[in-house]
Amino acid sequence: MRKARTKYISHLSSRFKRDTREIDFAALKRIIAPHSFEANMANTKSAKKSILVYERNSARNKHFRTAMRTSVKKFLAVLETTSDPDEARAALRDAQRVINRTVSKGIIKKQTSARKVSRLQKHFNAKFGQAAKPG
Repeated sequence: MRKARTKYISHLSSRFKRDTREIDFAALKRIIAPHSFEANMANTKSAKKSILVYERNSARNKHFRTAMRTSVKKFLAVLETTSDPDEARAALRDAQRVINRTVSKGIIKKQTSARKVSRLQKHFNAKFGQAAKPG
């Protein structure tokens, strides 16, 4: 039976004491995010560049995706607290703008955007009904 590959590593996680001790690499991969350990050990220059591009795009996508989720949560919070349809409609409009912006950036698909906007509109209509339509 082969012995697991090990190496002496110090203070990697709060789970391990700060002294130097022998740690199994399999346990290490579970502690540290996989994309920051051995997964990013590229061999060629183009592979190294593609990893950098991937990390840059992931960070940008995460920003817009988080902004979209936050705007949806803000709309739902306004919908629960207010009885004014104009205020809720303004929050709905803001959420729709943010969702459509994420589509234009290519972060979510067009149909996903349509589904999200439709569900938000459904929540709005359920609370305020047909009387709240502008016009």
